[in-house]
Amino acid sequence: MSSLRLIEYQPRLNVPLSKDEVDRLRRLGSAITVTPSLEQEGCYDLTPGSWVGVIDLGDRYVEIWPKIPMDRLLFLISYALDRRGWRETVTGLAAAPSLYEAVVLAFAALVRRAIGRGLLHGYRTEDDALQAVRGRIRFDDQLRYRFGRLPPAEVRFDEFTADIEENRMLKAALIRLRQMRLWSERARRELRTLQSAFEPVSLVHYDARALPEITYTRLNEHYEPAVELARLILRSTSYELRRGRHSALAFLVDMNQVFEDFVAVALRDALGLPPHAFPRQVQGRRLYLDEGRRVRLYPDLSWWDGSRCLVVGDVKYKALLGDDVVHADLYQLLAYTIATDVPGGFLIYAAGEATEVDYTAAHLGKVLRVMTLDLAGLPRQILAQVQRIANEVRELARRSGADVPRPMPSAVSAVAR
Repeated sequence: MSSLRLIEYQPRLNVPLSKDEVDRLRRLGSAITVTPSLEQEGCYDLTPGSWVGVIDLGDRYVEIWPKIPMDRLLFLISYALDRRGWRETVTGLAAAPSLYEAVVLAFAALVRRAIGRGLLHGYRTEDDALQAVRGRIRFDDQLRYRFGRLPPAEVRFDEFTADIEENRMLKAALIRLRQMRLWSERARRELRTLQSAFEPVSLVHYDARALPEITYTRLNEHYEPAVELARLILRSTSYELRRGRHSALAFLVDMNQVFEDFVAVALRDALGLPPHAFPRQVQGRRLYLDEGRRVRLYPDLSWWDGSRCLVVGDVKYKALLGDDVVHADLYQLLAYTIATDVPGGFLIYAAGEATEVDYTAAHLGKVLRVMTLDLAGLPRQILAQVQRIANEVRELARRSGADVPRPMPSAVSAVAR
């Protein structure tokens, strides 16, 4: 088997590929741009986009590495999943041979921690036909299917079981991870062992575009880091790249989503705000640009005091090519500030994608602040930058006339020190 290493957004020229390999890579969509090489027949120029991870083409193993160091990427992912336990998750993973194997080991560690006291149990509503009545009789169904005769009884009851959504997602992610090639015997052994623990749980084939939302309480909060990493795994794996007898398996993580997830969690923590006050995409609220409520808006981040918005912002990992793109981001942010009726808003880019500057909208006076976050530093340096950004966001919020309290010490400020 041959291997090929690519780096996010960096072109690799004159790569010899078979027709099947070209077809399967192109089916990845925006993950990799594949164009015929002008210099050599049968060769292609490959340019990865914002997706990093691995693609198993059968006879060729393609790795796409991030621009930032691997341990920084693992830190971003881990912090967004578990802002208190990220150190334990990241420790030792940077030495993994690929992002994929690092995620496997991280997931195994989180699952072991989650099920350390046994599988989580919960109540699940079941409809069934039983010889004895259990729970409540479904009278409409009893008449429809049994003409009112008993037994069997059409009943609905609550079953206390391990076969609940949280465990189903964990099992589905374990199965997905085992489908791809693993070089590490340790990783293969971890997945085999953990899968056996989920024997009483149903295997569900989830659609990556419609994963279930889990509500976390004190009863299942110890599952949250593992389930949310399972969500990322189910969202990032693909088994649809098939052609004839050949298939390609892919595990690809979108750096745009990783960056946005990290900034949202770390900035909320630095501001000392609960999720309902600093939601993602105005979750639980509806925001429109026009009075006719036809143009709905979804800003990445916003700070609310009850029904009043104090400041609004967007997060951009990569500024696309072209001078108009940064302008388009500003137009979008201006629309958010108008719709929320706030005096200012912010744009956060990964360092190198924009210049830090303030713009004041003509005739409106709204301040549009562009800030950057350098991901190449150590975790404490990255979090120190987040704390600086939080201070600027707090200053923008004060422009709304709100009484913005001084922040309480947070995990971000503690690590930054």
